[in-house]
Amino acid sequence: LQTTVIDSMESQATAAIEEGLRSPAAAAADAAAAPAADALVWDDAAHAPDEAERAAFATAVAAQMGALRQVSITNRSVQGLAEPTITTAFNANGDRGTVFGTATFATVPGTVPPVLRLRLLTVELAGVRQTLPATETPSTPAAPAPATEATKP
Repeated sequence: LQTTVIDSMESQATAAIEEGLRSPAAAAADAAAAPAADALVWDDAAHAPDEAERAAFATAVAAQMGALRQVSITNRSVQGLAEPTITTAFNANGDRGTVFGTATFATVPGTVPPVLRLRLLTVELAGVRQTLPATETPSTPAAPAPATEATKP
């Protein structure tokens, strides 16, 4: 049972990451050529990206690595007991290079093996972290105000 659960989670995660890294047009073409049983499904608690946001993300990834060839899960961690969140680290290999990232998944309660729903996909592109869906990045902190010198009365 444990092997089945691990294999299922890994195959679901790999399929979701691959689809998340492809542009919506490429993903639709791949689905038309060979329909997949597991389509990319976003967690209900997450804001699912629209087609333009997915296309911009996929274009940025493709500019870094070229066409996607393979995704390898390198690490997996689980947080929580009642409704676990699974985070996977991965390498995505393309024609021109490799990008590294993480994917965070929510699990559907009461499913064995767990059914995964993508919550956040993050990749490192030229030293800059990109996320899908885009997250609000904290603005750079303002420089501290210069200390005023105390004057003697």
